[in-house]
Amino acid sequence: MNELNKYLDAAILKPEFTRDETIAAIKACIELKTFSVCVRPCDIELAQEYCKDTETAVCVVLGFPHGDQLTVSKAQEARQYIELGVDEIDMVANYGW
Repeated sequence: MNELNKYLDAAILKPEFTRDETIAAIKACIELKTFSVCVRPCDIELAQEYCKDTETAVCVVLGFPHGDQLTVSKAQEARQYIELGVDEIDMVANYGW
């Protein structure tokens, strides 16, 4: 499994996760050498702090969980994430369109 880990995005998205639970999950992903940790927007800086100088990239979700935001809102959100320096953005499409 370790060889496959470098191809995996690990999702750390549970809304009820505490800061300590999020840190523990990020550390586990770094130890497992997953390609990235995909975090909630409120956890970007935390993930960047722990993933700095590791092989694990920081990914953030956009439009999670339903993808029903306006296109202009998603575009602005994506710009903010790029300015914050995330490595990857996982956007949820609007399933109803």
